[in-house]
Amino acid sequence: MNLHDHINNHISAVRLLAEERDSILELANRIVEVHKAHGTVYIFGNGGSAADSQHFVGELVGRFSIERTPLRAVCLNSDTSVITCIANDYSYENIFSRQVQAFATPKDLFIGFSTSAKSKNVIQALRIAKDLGAEAIMLTGNSASATCLSDLGKLQVMSSDTAIIQECQKVIIHAICYEVDRLINE
Repeated sequence: MNLHDHINNHISAVRLLAEERDSILELANRIVEVHKAHGTVYIFGNGGSAADSQHFVGELVGRFSIERTPLRAVCLNSDTSVITCIANDYSYENIFSRQVQAFATPKDLFIGFSTSAKSKNVIQALRIAKDLGAEAIMLTGNSASATCLSDLGKLQVMSSDTAIIQECQKVIIHAICYEVDRLINE
C-alpha cells in the first residue's frame, strides 16, 4: 500500500463515522446524565488506548472548547502503583476489574477502549461494571470478535486497522466532548 492509499483509507473510515452519529450523541448524553446524577465516568484502555483514555478524561475534567463545570471522570490506567500492585498480586487481566469492583455504582458509566475488542482485561472490567449495575460501553474497531460483546454497549469504527481505529477514536472523543459542552451549557 502506498501513502496515497493509506491516507484515503483513513479518510474513508472518518467518513463512515457519520453513520455512528446517533451512537456518539447517545454517549455524550449519557455522560451528561451521569454528571447530573453525581456519578462518575471511568475510562480505560491498554497501550495507545490508554493514552486516548487519559486524553478523554482530561477533556472532561478540564475543558474541551468552552468554559463549563468540570465533570467527574477518572482514568483507570493512570495510577501505575495500583496497576502494578494488581498485576503483581493477581494478574494483568485484573488491572481494571479490581478497580471496577472498588468504585462501581449504578450511577456510573464505564468506557473501555479496545481497538481489537479482544483485550481480556477491558472486557472483564466492563462486564463486572455491568453486573454491578453501572453502564458499560466499549469503543472498538469492526473486529469480528466484537459480535461476542452483545451484552455490552459498543461504538465501533468501521476498520480493522489499529492506526485508523485509534485516529477515528480521537475524532469520536472530540465529537463527544463537543456535544457534552453544548448539552451542559443548554
